[in-house]
Amino acid sequence: MKWDEISIIDQDALLEWYNRMEVSDIDKVRLAKLFTDGEFSHWTCPACSGDSPNEILVGNPDNWDHFQGVCDSSGGLGELCNECTSLYVTLKEHAGE
Repeated sequence: MKWDEISIIDQDALLEWYNRMEVSDIDKVRLAKLFTDGEFSHWTCPACSGDSPNEILVGNPDNWDHFQGVCDSSGGLGELCNECTSLYVTLKEHAGE
């Protein structure tokens, strides 16, 4: 799947997770591959942040060399509700298989 074939909502989530000021065509190819390979997930949980829903972003690239500085939700596990923490941990365990 090419970058332009990914929905705008998914593109926005990928770019938020990627956390770069500038995104090159090569970056878009890498992000599209991550998404196509099923190694990126995102969802919104109103329980995690009260009145303002929290976007949960989880990426599991095979090689982290090109994904330094991403905004993965792992740093905020203590702030996630039990359901999101469970889903997050399940996705990370699945990626490790």
